Amino acid sequence: METEIRTVSEHIHDDVLDLLARSFGKDDDYFRRQHEGDPSYSHDRAWVLLEDGKIVSHVQIYDKVMRYGDGRIPFGGIADVGTDPEYRRRGHAAKLLSNAVGYMKRNDLPLSLLYTGTPPLYEAGGWHSVPATVLEADVPTEARPGPRAYTIKPFEESQLRLLASYWDQAMSNLVGPLDRSVEYFQKQPSWHVGWGDVQWDVIHRVGHPAGFVRTAIEGETLELLDVCGTSDEVVQVACAWAVRRAVESGCRKIEGRVSPGSILVRELAAFADIRLTTSDSQMMRLNDLEGVLRGALPEFHRRRRHNPLADQPVTLVVGNSAVRLEFPSGTVALGPPEHGDRMIELTDKQFLHMLMGLPGAQEPITESDLRPSIKSQLLNIFPQTGHVFWYADAF
Repeated sequence: METEIRTVSEHIHDDVLDLLARSFGKDDDYFRRQHEGDPSYSHDRAWVLLEDGKIVSHVQIYDKVMRYGDGRIPFGGIADVGTDPEYRRRGHAAKLLSNAVGYMKRNDLPLSLLYTGTPPLYEAGGWHSVPATVLEADVPTEARPGPRAYTIKPFEESQLRLLASYWDQAMSNLVGPLDRSVEYFQKQPSWHVGWGDVQWDVIHRVGHPAGFVRTAIEGETLELLDVCGTSDEVVQVACAWAVRRAVESGCRKIEGRVSPGSILVRELAAFADIRLTTSDSQMMRLNDLEGVLRGALPEFHRRRRHNPLADQPVTLVVGNSAVRLEFPSGTVALGPPEHGDRMIELTDKQFLHMLMGLPGAQEPITESDLRPSIKSQLLNIFPQTGHVFWYADAF
């Protein structure tokens, strides 16, 4: 038995689509739409494993950028990890994932993200569950009106650039949302088509677009794909509209990924009974500690405004990597460790949870033997913020 790993090329792409359809039990058009519609898809970042000349396994990387408040962190989105049912349990997917990790390390993708229903497959390769907050709402029997002076109309292509600029503003302080280009926005509907009954509705105030809400209905559930508003009131209108659509469509539940402390959670609670749960299907891998910190640095500077006093440096040790965090007045600087530095040691999982602002993730800082002022600096740049990766961006 001979195995070979190679990148996907145009002439074998149809064979890859056939493989994915067999692996996931879906129509190959589902995957074709995603590949053709997402600007970050490239044959050069997709690989197949051949056994005795036959394509039997596949993995791809979407080259994405995660917003981190004022910062931006590049990451590799792992997708379409599929193996022909007749060739499973032979380690083929593990070999392709190892190959993908090598690619990310060589090409400045310091972080990796994926969604899965089989975490053990990825845990062995260094991915860790980073729980996402999921909002569930019971649909009321009647829809209540939102604030007046607003109208809701279907999306029009001429509004694209304006809505994309609103997105940039609305997501500016959040951790997790993708950095979306206008081209990406433009092409998203081409693969959302495969998700069921998808609607992109634009909220108007005095005849002018002020935000949007995207929803998809699957069975008796309305999926909240994403929400963007120029004010709290616009978000309230979006929530009222989502509830109305759920009521009129006979849905029993509304579901969506959210940032736990967000305006969206508060506003939706005014129209429906809600609860927040967590999903462990979201996993991340730390490929390069310094690369992640470098991407987050502009947000660290912004957070330091709340505690601008200078302090002694500390070396952050995560697994086999170490980076010195320096705290000059009002900023953060990165550097190589120095002899005599105070240190805080974390596992990859602890660091990822702390980076993404999960509840309780700051415990290693508070329980360390670092001096109180250094603890304060670390808690300041790694606060409990929560994060959100919108359903609309699923890959």
